[in-house]
Amino acid sequence: MQTFRKALIGATASLALAAGIVGTTAGSASANEWKLCSGQYLQFECWSGPDRQSGLSWYWDEAFSSIETNGTAMEVWTKPGFKGDYGYFAPWGYWPTLTYPYENNISSFSYPGV
Repeated sequence: MQTFRKALIGATASLALAAGIVGTTAGSASANEWKLCSGQYLQFECWSGPDRQSGLSWYWDEAFSSIETNGTAMEVWTKPGFKGDYGYFAPWGYWPTLTYPYENNISSFSYPGV
């Protein structure tokens, strides 16, 4: 299922680029989802959902500039395979602008205890 989701995300991203879509403005995360967005203040293209990723597709790798979490904290790493600099983003949090080492540098993410 993980491979299918990655392929679907990559295919969706490719179609969006081919169509010339710039992206959508993100709303607030619901109780069951988080958001990682390519622009500051949850703007531009966003990825949301419940999955964890050990390695992001080429389109999303090192592309995030803002984060909003749901009722679960999010853990991020700057390298694929849950390696590199580690960051912890608390539940129900909102980070409109990420700074070094996370700004445009997140390559994997998960949740505490998963």
